[in-house]
This record gives sequence, C-alpha cells and structure tokens, in this order.
Amino acid sequence: MDPIEIAICDDAVGDGDTADRYLQEYLREKRYSQVQVRQYAGAFDLLGALDQHYIDIVLLDILLPGISGIEAARAIRKIQPQVKIVFLTSSPDYAVEAFSVQALHYVMKPLQKSIFFEAMDRAFVELRKVEKKQIVVKIGGGAAAKLDIEEIEYIKSYEHEQTIYLQHQEPLLAKQSLAFFGEILDRLAPQQFVQPYKGYLINLKAVRIIQQEGIFLFSGEKIPIARNNFRALRDAYFNFSFSLGVTGAVFKPKRF
Repeated sequence: MDPIEIAICDDAVGDGDTADRYLQEYLREKRYSQVQVRQYAGAFDLLGALDQHYIDIVLLDILLPGISGIEAARAIRKIQPQVKIVFLTSSPDYAVEAFSVQALHYVMKPLQKSIFFEAMDRAFVELRKVEKKQIVVKIGGGAAAKLDIEEIEYIKSYEHEQTIYLQHQEPLLAKQSLAFFGEILDRLAPQQFVQPYKGYLINLKAVRIIQQEGIFLFSGEKIPIARNNFRALRDAYFNFSFSLGVTGAVFKPKRF
C-alpha cells in the first residue's frame, strides 16, 4: 500500500502547528504508520506541490493570502479531483462555499481535538471506500490525478491523448495510452470496461441502452459501435449485468 499523503495548508504558524500536533496524535491513536505529512504556508505553495505529489487529504485554511482556501480547493478539484478536503477556519461565513467544492468537514478554530478527530475519521473512511478501485492518471504539466474507476463513463482516444469522461467532474486529458487503461481497468474490474469501437473504452455500468446503431449512456452520450462487434458487446453487457444481480439490463434492438 502506498503511503497516505496529507497536506496542511495554513499561513498562521500556530494554527498549522496545532493541526499538525492533533494529526500526529490521531495517527498514533489509530495506529496509522504509513502516512506522509507536509505543511504549506500558502495556497500557491500547495498548488505548486500538486505537480510533485499526489495528496489524499488536505487540511486547508480558508483565509489565506493571495488566493483563498475556497479558490485553492476549486483548483485542487481540477488537478486532483479525489482529494479529501477538510477546511480549518476562524469564520463560519464560508460554509456554503466550502461544501460547493465537496468538502468533507468544516472545522472551526480554535481547533478542538474531538472535532478534529471526527473530521479525520470521516476522511479516512472515505479513503477506505475507494482504496481498491482507483487509478493514477498523468494529466500533463507533471501533474497526476487519482480517479475512482466507478466515476469513469468512457475514455476516448484521439491523436495519442485520451480524454477521460467522468460522471461528476470535468473531463481529464490523460497521457497514458488507451491500451494502458484497458489493461489496468480489466485488472481492477474484470469485464466492466469494454472497447465497442476503435478509440473508445466504456464502463458498462454507465450504459443505458445498447443497439446496433450505437450505445447510449445514462448521461445521454452516444458511443459508436463496430457492426461486427455488436453481438459480442451485447453478450458482454448481459453477462456483466447478471454478474451484478441486475436482471433488467436494457437492450434495445434496432428494428428494420
């Protein structure tokens, strides 16, 4: 298992030190040993580090110099969308904005250890939920993003770059090959991802209807299907759906 990366970003030295002290106590109490903790004095330092490190959890002050913690969180979501964000702040005024960037918790300062521990419990629970089904994607500029494979709808290849279309996030442009994604996704989720047409890899869980003229996803996207691939894909869809206990898999034959 790779070490868990936790970032603390707070320009107030005393507050950052308090967060680090409580975090170290929490890690000892819960017996988490493979954890790397890094401190950053401002949002720009944190965002610059995303090119070098994947971060699992960030403890983020909101009232930062330069750009606010809310703005930093929006930038983090674009680069590493699966980061678990816990806001640390002295002001209750940003709660609505905080949850607009899918923050896990909003912890008021001065920090109380019991509330801080509760926030960390939530963050580690969320990490465990996705631990076994994540992939790391190279997205340019030296940056990387860790994605939950259940969020992937489909991947489209064009001119040696792959666009990954996601359920709840903006598409990502990835540098690895389609063959790479096909191999790693099949290893993590056998039979769940298939190639209906040259340059496409789709998640069968995202499929609403399969017919000879194309595949329609729940998002409304239409994916082309090779004519000689239709029967094999239809059977793969049924077999995968039945393996999940889904008896109502939707198949819509084209009528002539």
